[in-house]
Amino acid sequence: MRVSNLPGPVSTTGGKSRRRSQELRRPPRAGTVRGVAIGRNQVRPQDLGRRVSFQYELPNGYVGEVVGILEAWDDAANTFLVRNRDGGLVRVPALGVRHGKIVPPSPRGVPGERS
Repeated sequence: MRVSNLPGPVSTTGGKSRRRSQELRRPPRAGTVRGVAIGRNQVRPQDLGRRVSFQYELPNGYVGEVVGILEAWDDAANTFLVRNRDGGLVRVPALGVRHGKIVPPSPRGVPGERS
């Protein structure tokens, strides 16, 4: 323990732990969560036929995810239509997209995946 005659708080750790804990408590940069960019949609309506991945907000506040082939873009509803690996068509509202990106084709030979 360090004792000082100067006014102010007394450090029992030599100051190193305090600085490290302050770094850990520092808020992340704007637009990131733990260093991951948020609110980025890299998928465009012109990407029809490509394999895409979306994370999106549902009207009830939950988050949905889908990976599949971008089948269509509904301009009137501002919605992406994605065919998942089970063959179902998933509607992804463009305004609710948290993350959207083009992903590589699925590896051949994986059961349940279509390439």
